[in-house]
Order: sequence, then C-alpha cells, then structure tokens
Amino acid sequence: MRVSLLLLSAGRGRRLGKNAPKALIKIKDKPLFCYSLDRLQDTRIFTNIYVVIPRGYKSVFHKYINKYRLKVDSLITGGRERVDSVCRGFFSLDECDYVFIHDSARPFVSRELVFKLYESVLKYKAVIPVRKIPFTVKKCQYGFVKETVDRNHLYEVQTPQAFSYPILKSAIDNYLSKRDKIVVNDDASFVELIGKKVRVIPGEVLNFKITFPEELELAERLV
Repeated sequence: MRVSLLLLSAGRGRRLGKNAPKALIKIKDKPLFCYSLDRLQDTRIFTNIYVVIPRGYKSVFHKYINKYRLKVDSLITGGRERVDSVCRGFFSLDECDYVFIHDSARPFVSRELVFKLYESVLKYKAVIPVRKIPFTVKKCQYGFVKETVDRNHLYEVQTPQAFSYPILKSAIDNYLSKRDKIVVNDDASFVELIGKKVRVIPGEVLNFKITFPEELELAERLV
C-alpha cells in the first residue's frame, strides 16, 4: 500500500502581518511547516512525502529539513492560489494508492486523527475531518444582518483530507477541464464536483489553522 503526503506550504503570511511565507514563520525559533511535517511523518503511514513551497525558497526549506532531520522526497514549486498548488503538487506525485493533503498552517494535527483518516479512507475512498459549528452564524450585507443561518448542518472543515489516488486524479482532471466555470474551496470540493460521496469524521479542537496574529500567539503558547 503506497500512501503519499502532500504538505501545502506555499502560502503567504499577509494576514499574519508578515512578509515571509507562512510556512517559514517561526514558533520558538522553529518554522511552522516543521511542526506539521514532524507530526505527520511520525505516524509512519506515508511512503512518500512532498512539500509544496513558494518559488525561490527551495534552499531555505532544504536547510530546515536537514536541520530537523525531516523526511521529504521532493520539494515542489506551488502556484498563485492554493488550488494551483494542489494541482501542481498532485501531478508531481509518483503514482500511489492514496493521497493525504495537509496545510502546514495546522501544526497541531494529532497522530490519532491521521490514523482515523487512514482507516476511513481505505473503506470510503474520500474522507475529511470536520467539527460542528457550535455558535450562531449570521449572513451580513452592507454592514447589517441579512439573515440568521441554520447551523444544524454546518461544519468547519479541517485537513488532512484523504483520497484514493484514482478518484482524486479523476476529480482534478475534471476541475482542470472546466476551471473557468467552477470554484474549489478545499480538496474535497474536487471530489464533490464529480458526484462522489465524501465521508466525514470528527476533527479536533487543536487542529486549527493559523491565519491571523491571535492564532499565531495561541500556537506560541501551546508550544
């Protein structure tokens, strides 16, 4: 069984108020992507690990990969948007049976969650972790509330997201054939567009994504 990991690390840190790529922002002197990579490779599930990085930063990533003795098979230059990085990363993979896609900005993913995803993807072929939204959600427009949204079926989506290689390939090929007409917000969206069911499993409170300064501060406290 060959399982590949695609670690997305090409995003910028603009919303964090940083000029550096988000994956290279340091928490206690260690780059963000190293935390995610260390936790994921520790599961020993992955046959190959690929990291998608910003253009021009290959030597910087190599330096930290060597420093922290991390296992990476290839560094892949990402695209302008996340979806472009996913597509570039996917078509750089060696053929395998399953693919996990994770955002390096989620540094606290647990081994337990990865194992649960692995067990589920063997059966369901497309699996994502989610957390039920516990608070009131309102749709707003022009500075005023437009309506209150029924939250009973609303969930926050996390990564890693796991897929069988053939299904994900078919889904990404479909997206690329009509990309001017559709919008993809996460990796499961590729699969939804071809009519395949996506299984959900419980996500984790600590598997949050670092996007804003207050989340970076929380991550520093947790570390």
